[in-house]
Amino acid sequence: MNNNKYKSKLNLARNSDKPKWKLSCIALFICFMFVLVAARSAQLQLLRDDKACVVGKDQHEFEIELLPDRGAIKDTGGKDLAMSVTSFSIYANPLKIENKDQFVTKVSKTIDLSREYIEKKINAQKSFVWLKRLASEEDKHSLQKLQLAGLGYIEEPKRVYPYNHLAGQLLGFTNIDSKGIEGLEYLYDSYLSGKRDKLMLKKDGLGRVIFEHPSEVKDDALGYDIVLTIDSNIQHIADNSLKKHVESFDADSGFAIVIDSEKGSVLAISSYPFLDPNKFSDSTELARKNLPVLKSF
Repeated sequence: MNNNKYKSKLNLARNSDKPKWKLSCIALFICFMFVLVAARSAQLQLLRDDKACVVGKDQHEFEIELLPDRGAIKDTGGKDLAMSVTSFSIYANPLKIENKDQFVTKVSKTIDLSREYIEKKINAQKSFVWLKRLASEEDKHSLQKLQLAGLGYIEEPKRVYPYNHLAGQLLGFTNIDSKGIEGLEYLYDSYLSGKRDKLMLKKDGLGRVIFEHPSEVKDDALGYDIVLTIDSNIQHIADNSLKKHVESFDADSGFAIVIDSEKGSVLAISSYPFLDPNKFSDSTELARKNLPVLKSF
């Protein structure tokens, strides 16, 4: 009888030790995990693991290529026939757009971009996508009024031709990346374009892009100007005279060249129909031909 009581007490004592043993194991595991996390934190902060530093840098910095200011093309008197002006390119950070449907609706109603185009852009899992390159200042101001998260602007040079069609075929034009496509813009592209520069953009802790102007294009990356023998005043007279005679004879096209008889320099070179490099995408195939060059050889 006494033995049975003793066994019962012994079993109860053993059972009461089990919860303590389990709690000890859990406490030991928690301590081990705490030490492991603390050791890793010390490694990152004190030993400055190179790989971790690179990853951290990649998460907070990224590069985009900037267009340098392209050199001007001037007439013999120094007037700019082709020049670069400051424009604004619009970008988005899809990861920071709070309401994508609302974002698409507001942007598409404000500037000339379709819903489909914007949706495709912002659905990319990236922190930087171009929405519109070389936009007008009006577009920029209109979008700024919306105060949309994830929308930003960067200054870029835009190629313009102040005298519109004046010597248009001779000058040629550039594409959106400021690369010469036709005419003198193409022939002297490497001389005019200069060196492309890269802009390092930084992101804050929330992933928002921070644009810093001190990182803009350096002076030594700028393109060179070129000066022509073309006299814009004589070119204007030649253009008007050519247009008048082509229309009077009901002809499809025509060209004219004015040369300084003493120096042999070309003062005007006109081709009709005219080409306005500012709107080269709207021009016809005939208007893009430099007839004085094509017909002379």
